[in-house]
Amino acid sequence: MKKILYIVFISGYAISQPAFQGLNAWTESSTIGLAGGGYLLWGQNDFRNAGMLYNSKRKMKFTIVKYPAGINGQSIVGNGTINSHNLGFKINRINYGIFDGRDIENQKTDNYSASDLHLQMGYAKASNSGRFIIGINGGILLSQLEESNASALTLSPAIIYNSGRTDFGFSLQNYGKVINNYGESKESMPIMLVTSISRQITPLPLILEFDHQYSKHNNISFATISGILMFKNGLIIKGGKSYRMKQMTNISFIRNFISDFGIGLEFDIDDIIIDINTYNYSAGGFIIAMGISVLY
Repeated sequence: MKKILYIVFISGYAISQPAFQGLNAWTESSTIGLAGGGYLLWGQNDFRNAGMLYNSKRKMKFTIVKYPAGINGQSIVGNGTINSHNLGFKINRINYGIFDGRDIENQKTDNYSASDLHLQMGYAKASNSGRFIIGINGGILLSQLEESNASALTLSPAIIYNSGRTDFGFSLQNYGKVINNYGESKESMPIMLVTSISRQITPLPLILEFDHQYSKHNNISFATISGILMFKNGLIIKGGKSYRMKQMTNISFIRNFISDFGIGLEFDIDDIIIDINTYNYSAGGFIIAMGISVLY
């Protein structure tokens, strides 16, 4: 189970979570460069806060994420507007790799795999003034471990308040109901409460964001500072730093700064946007992600 433990260290969100880790794994390229933040950064999120569907440019985005230990993730995200209704969909998949099979006597058996597939639809609607935006993502998670399967329905409501140059957001992530468990085990939903503040830093072409995530499952809080720097030629530099609130260490300032740190570059070629991102996590190692978006 060594490979599954890697995903716990990498995402930081699934600590002590027995199953359904794919719900909180990072499968979108910009999320890697923003160190898990960016819930309110326009064009830099996969609508984790569903309110971001409102007024977003229509696009299809394809992402590949490479984790250590043979773990990899993929996602497809799309959005559009139909009769003034802001809609979107997401398909996220995490493949945890191939494992050596062993019986109760530790004799080698057939190898097996493990993966999570999360299918979602999203909707957003703004108030008449445009100040308040409400949104909701709903979907189903299909999880597979060896010959066992588990599934759950997910619901993630969200709200955004726009006060001008500053946006405030709140979302309840992964609320839902377990449909099928792994055998006799009783799995629980990895519910997250996310509070976000995003602000345009004038006169610079810079947007900064602070996110606070609270994991109800294990009573652990996370903080992320992220931002994007935009240039006139279409180049965007992004970065982020994440902190686990209950795991501050006495290591040197430099080492603490460069760990759990993400950075990325994005550039556009006509209606095609390419972004490359990486994240250095404290357990040692890197995540690499690449995304291609097509505007339509």
